[in-house]
Amino acid sequence: MAATRADVELMATLDEKFIANTVAFEAARPSCAIVVDGAALRRPDGTIDRELVRAVFRRAVDRMPALGMRVRRAPLGLTAPFWVPATEVDFDFHVRFPGGVVPDGPDRAETFSGRRNGEMRLDRPLWDFMAVELESGDVALVGRVQHALGDGIYGLRVIDSLVETEPFDPFDSEGEGEGAASDHGGGAGTPEPAAPAGPRTGAGLLIAAGRDWWAAQDGIGGAWREYTRKPFRRRLRRWGGRLARPVKDVVIERRGLVERMLPARHSAIAEFALADLRAAARAAGGTVSDLTVALALRAVARVLPDEPALLVPISRRDRATGGNQRNHIVMTRVTAPREATIAETVAMVAEQVAAARDGEAGAGPMHPRAGYASYLPWRPRAAHFGPAPVRSVTLWPVLEPADAIAIFASSYHRGYTLAVTARTDVDLGPVVEEFREAIAALTEPVAPVHEPEAVGA
Repeated sequence: MAATRADVELMATLDEKFIANTVAFEAARPSCAIVVDGAALRRPDGTIDRELVRAVFRRAVDRMPALGMRVRRAPLGLTAPFWVPATEVDFDFHVRFPGGVVPDGPDRAETFSGRRNGEMRLDRPLWDFMAVELESGDVALVGRVQHALGDGIYGLRVIDSLVETEPFDPFDSEGEGEGAASDHGGGAGTPEPAAPAGPRTGAGLLIAAGRDWWAAQDGIGGAWREYTRKPFRRRLRRWGGRLARPVKDVVIERRGLVERMLPARHSAIAEFALADLRAAARAAGGTVSDLTVALALRAVARVLPDEPALLVPISRRDRATGGNQRNHIVMTRVTAPREATIAETVAMVAEQVAAARDGEAGAGPMHPRAGYASYLPWRPRAAHFGPAPVRSVTLWPVLEPADAIAIFASSYHRGYTLAVTARTDVDLGPVVEEFREAIAALTEPVAPVHEPEAVGA
């Protein structure tokens, strides 16, 4: 069949770096934890209805075709890898039910972080979810995507594909979204073919990519300008890197470099009322995002000895492309003195982020820094995963191997959730406490001042 833009997509440079080698592939996996009403997902015998859960994911793949795509290398590394439709999506592999009950307590964050989800493979679609029962009776859907599939903003689209504002029957074939839903039928774990199929041969991939690239150019002159936009030496280095990847991966495996280069992490979660965060942000003179980064800087100052400095991601998506880029952010480094007040820190954060967003500040140094901090709002209205109301959503950060800590806050409906991941030698208690204390102080009602009554007349 003739390949089209729908069945093969050349991977962008920003996406390719996340699969450059085994270490990068293992390290870059954003994750989320979606807690839903467990009663709505259970069979009469009290067990999780696996067919129902997997039906929601089948529907999501239909609605968001990117979830049915896998990575395929170009012949001889001549171009970046391709996204092509997977021959099948094995829902037994991608949607897992480990069994057991996750108790309440600090260890729950380790499960919610996605580090216990199991294997992710480059030859399959780069996402997975684990459905676990909680001590409360609710069910947590702990999901991961590989960063090549998309950044945090793109990841919200993945979560959107799983939910609706109103309860819905996932077995209903009349779905809405990016792709038309189909009548899946069959057992819960039956692999489903993805359509349309991509080119079968390497030559077909190159031809499809070349035709796709040429169609996006403005004639011969435009094509030449686009090709010469990047220095030839850079293209040559990337080509060499692609050819060397299999050798690098063998060396990484034999020397056990994944375990050595990716330090052990631990995590913590804290939940707050979104109304309190908004009130605290107003009191501090900034937005919820400004306050989140400011409190993250203050928390870092409490647990690490160096100058408090963090990277903040800024989206570069534009309306011309519809915001469909998988990864399209830049990082800017923000810092503030340890002795600054909350209001002063909020003002400094707002100024530095605004300058970077408006292009008034250069890229600047990325180091020294402790890690990064970000805030990403999700839906302001309540959502449903099939028939089950969604109670909370937690988005987790991804750390560079050298980073000590990352703080990622997200909001859904009326809740604000703080997710922290750090090296195991970093105490997470003071980080969470900084947020609790600051929010309480900023939202504490001011006692009225009573003037003494005049005596006599």
